[in-house]
Amino acid sequence: MKNKKLILFDLDGVIVNSESNMKLAWNEVQTIFAITTPFEDYFKNIGRPFSEIMKILGHSENSNKIEDVYKSTSLKTLNDIEFYDGVSDVLNKLSVKGYKLGIITSKDKDRTDLILNKLNVTFSIIRTPDNLCRGKPSPDHLLFAMAVTNTDPINTIYVGDMDVDCLAAERAGIDYIHAMWGYSPKIEHTVFGLNSFRDIYNFLEGE
Repeated sequence: MKNKKLILFDLDGVIVNSESNMKLAWNEVQTIFAITTPFEDYFKNIGRPFSEIMKILGHSENSNKIEDVYKSTSLKTLNDIEFYDGVSDVLNKLSVKGYKLGIITSKDKDRTDLILNKLNVTFSIIRTPDNLCRGKPSPDHLLFAMAVTNTDPINTIYVGDMDVDCLAAERAGIDYIHAMWGYSPKIEHTVFGLNSFRDIYNFLEGE
């Protein structure tokens, strides 16, 4: 974990607690499309591309329409999303120390930008779903981020909170920190975990 230069973060469950926002959006999807799939089934798959989640849940046929409703509903209450304690402070302290910071998320660009614009933080790279890279657990976005920031895998670390985050980091050949404060404190893989966002700075700086 020494000599890290690039710190990449997942967004939902790591930077922001957006569970209530997701639940409202999924409730609207259930109403409009007469879907009985419970929110819990959707929630346990977050981190994957939306279309892949719909495939897993058996809603591929209306995937694009469902995503449009989900996103538009989510946008209505996006301002209610809260950052986890210490996020702004820790990110700025890491930046001052010379770390390059990045975001690797499955949330679309519009909502990601609206959330991150609330932080007075400069990110070296922000990766959201596109047609260039496959979504997690593929390592594509992590590899792309390292290429753009000219950083080797040995100098990179990813902070996530779901199995797909851990798998993506493993496949990219980089170290991984599991956010125990996030949505999945227990995952299938044996990983190194931290209990709060503030612990990241202390861990990296050896304090």
